[in-house]
Amino acid sequence: MERIVLGSGKLYIDEFVKGATLPTDAVIEVETKLLGLISGGASVSYTPTFVTHEDDLGLIKKTS
Repeated sequence: MERIVLGSGKLYIDEFVKGATLPTDAVIEVETKLLGLISGGASVSYTPTFVTHEDDLGLIKKTS
């Protein structure tokens, strides 16, 4: 689990694909990606969900 401690401000959210280049602040900080306003501090906890796919013979596995 990842824990991120935040102060007061605006909280934006966007999807990130591992290995991709991070977008600039100007791309992320738009009204459609505004999740909410923070006053007095906050923390966000995120626990990713992984799924393992396997071929019929069990020879090839991929977790994503």
